[in-house]
Amino acid sequence: MSRSMIAITTALLVLTGCASSPPSRFFSLTPLPPAPGTTSSASSSLSVGVGPVKLPSLVDRPQMVTSTGPYERHLAEFARWAEPLPDNVSHVLTENMAVLLATDAVVSLPTLRDLDLDYRIPISIAELSLEPGGNAVLSARWGVIDQHGNRRATRHTRLTVPSPSDDPSDMARILSGLLADLAREITLTLKVQG
Repeated sequence: MSRSMIAITTALLVLTGCASSPPSRFFSLTPLPPAPGTTSSASSSLSVGVGPVKLPSLVDRPQMVTSTGPYERHLAEFARWAEPLPDNVSHVLTENMAVLLATDAVVSLPTLRDLDLDYRIPISIAELSLEPGGNAVLSARWGVIDQHGNRRATRHTRLTVPSPSDDPSDMARILSGLLADLAREITLTLKVQG
């Protein structure tokens, strides 16, 4: 067999392999919907900065990452995040807190502007994991810092919910729910402070 025939055969095999790959699907986390009957004007004068929000590098990648055991992770090559996961998580937490606090004055930090905020909420997520057929876990350390730089609260939140499905849409929905629960916990602490 000539070299050109081998090259053509190899190229056809590669193209055939690529053509049989499933298409990538893209997913995003979603915030809570606005409360029924709310208008665009805020009912609270509280101003809050959420962030910076830090994620473990294990999940800071385009692919969805699932746990397949205590020491093994699976990168779903064809189930991808529609935007960088740290940005999506920060956006969802910010929107959730705006809904729960009934204020438009909730922003993601860091920001380019110097803002006069009542509170800043730094969040470090230590674990954000999914085990299809097992549990989804969100573990985060966060704090409440007032406008004078005083730490008013420091908390550790660990949330666990069943993750019965291996469907990426269900997993994104479950993670969105965990972020809503984290926002509820932070909001309750803010309401006690304020």
